Amino acid sequence: MWWAGRRKQECPSANDGHPSEVPASAYFQPGSAGWTVSTVTVRRDQRLDSDKVGELDPLVPLEVLEVGEGRRIKVRCCNGLDLEGRAMGVEGWVSCQTRSGEQLVARPADVDGEMV
Repeated sequence: MWWAGRRKQECPSANDGHPSEVPASAYFQPGSAGWTVSTVTVRRDQRLDSDKVGELDPLVPLEVLEVGEGRRIKVRCCNGLDLEGRAMGVEGWVSCQTRSGEQLVARPADVDGEMV
């Protein structure tokens, strides 16, 4: 599988032209692969105020386990850090984009540039 040059991919815009209105389900489904574009906070559940369980650096590969509401996806990876800085597998909820539409999690593309 070809990893689309690790460049920031522009998200398609919603009907009103504001990219943050597009839900995570427009980009991801359970079983999808991806990687982090920037540092991402991993939380215990979908709520943005839930307990922080870890943090992922840029370019960490991950698997989407579940698609939540809005921008939230549940992911698993094997090279994140826990809150004490120990290497471990991390599983939890992240935002796939910021409120303003900046991408936080990218999707892979095959050699022809088609999203998989």
